[in-house]
Amino acid sequence: MSQKTRKRTQQQNVNDMFHTEEHKFESEIFNDVAPTAPIHMHFNVPQSQQDKEETNVSTAGDRANIALLMFLYVLQGIPLGLAGSIPMILSSRKVTYKQQAMFSFAFWPFSVKLLWAPLVDSIYWSKIGRRKSWLVPTQYLIGVFMIVLSSQIPSLLGETADGSVNITTLTCVFFAMNFLAATQDIAVDGWALTMLRRENVGWASTCNTVGQTTGYFLGNVVFLALESTDFCNKYLRSVPQLTGLVTLAGKVF
Repeated sequence: MSQKTRKRTQQQNVNDMFHTEEHKFESEIFNDVAPTAPIHMHFNVPQSQQDKEETNVSTAGDRANIALLMFLYVLQGIPLGLAGSIPMILSSRKVTYKQQAMFSFAFWPFSVKLLWAPLVDSIYWSKIGRRKSWLVPTQYLIGVFMIVLSSQIPSLLGETADGSVNITTLTCVFFAMNFLAATQDIAVDGWALTMLRRENVGWASTCNTVGQTTGYFLGNVVFLALESTDFCNKYLRSVPQLTGLVTLAGKVF
């Protein structure tokens, strides 16, 4: 083999090696950038009918307990709604902001109920039960408070001859009633954890929110609407009158 032929062969080998390395480098870059396999995402969407059947099965044994919880929470919300309507009534009687601020103390029991919550959980009469030992007395006492308050509301709100509002007594009465309602709330919250099955415990918070909101709505919004003379004369009566359909004394009673 001549020297010229040997050089041509060596040059061809160098060129082949260069092209091989270049192709290998491009392949590595392409494999790094492009995915080697497509990504598939699967979503299992349950059928609505199947969800309904599972919900019915899970709540079948606790529907009566859920209804009872809802009823108890509604009863708790009514005193709160009545107490929330008092500032609106006081503002129409030209009560000062200082007196209205004093009445706001009536809402404190729900804010500090954790102070006596351990007593409600630990002290009870075994013959009646851990929760009923507190539920039954608080319900009776709330009823007694409302009956007594219904006869004293006119004098407390200044609807008598002197026209003075007894804000101190009014605050103490509603403070005591909210204290009883807060105590009932502690007992009902604890009872909900044991009366419902484990998979239905989440319904307790639903009953709490819906029940108390409904009770507050009945004791506040509905009462203020029916107590308003303008609202009743405009929407509920054909012949205008000087008073609303209900009074605070009648609502409490």
